[in-house]
Amino acid sequence: MKINADNLAPQLNRSVPSIALVSGDEPLLVNEACDAIRAKARTTGYTERDLYFVERGFDWQALRMASRSLSLFADRKLIEIRWEAQRSSGRQ
Repeated sequence: MKINADNLAPQLNRSVPSIALVSGDEPLLVNEACDAIRAKARTTGYTERDLYFVERGFDWQALRMASRSLSLFADRKLIEIRWEAQRSSGRQ
């Protein structure tokens, strides 16, 4: 389901999505949306957060293993993956 920035807060009041893709041309709006999702996740029991930055040579197998590992102390884990597309310089 596609949700724009104006409808994010009402949607988060109903439930925290199992998975969310946040994208946009305005970095401030993207960051605010991510902040809102993280805040709602914290209030609903997500006590642990893992943050990954996808770059050249990223170890996808390590991410897979981390997503399967269970913590003895955390009920729920938020896994955040950040990937910034490279802007084309116009050269070939």
